[in-house]
Amino acid sequence: MPAEPVPEPLRSPRDAPPSWTSSTEQTAAALVVRLSGELDYPGIDALEALLDAQLDADPPALVIDLSEVGFCDSSSLQALLRVSSRAREQGVAFALAGARRAVTRPIEMLNLHEQLPIHASVDAAVSAL
Repeated sequence: MPAEPVPEPLRSPRDAPPSWTSSTEQTAAALVVRLSGELDYPGIDALEALLDAQLDADPPALVIDLSEVGFCDSSSLQALLRVSSRAREQGVAFALAGARRAVTRPIEMLNLHEQLPIHASVDAAVSAL
């Protein structure tokens, strides 16, 4: 009787690489993190690690530019909420900028404007902070 094949270990969706990219820019008034792609479950650990590292640098303000993000799931919104909360605890101003409808709609529906303030552009967010 032939041996049965050994199944491959189950992979967690979090094992997949993030489907987004990032870049950062330090200005006199804020640290701007530009994200592009899709913010979804496989990328939340990397997203939180990236944003936590930026907060560790103790910027005067942290602006997340989402103008190139086409999708944001609930786990990513939760990650943004956690980072926003940590920023407030540290006294770092926090805002989202340039978010498309895919991001703004759930924030509006859940009335999360205070925790996740949204501005039309990075310049508008920096001016508001």
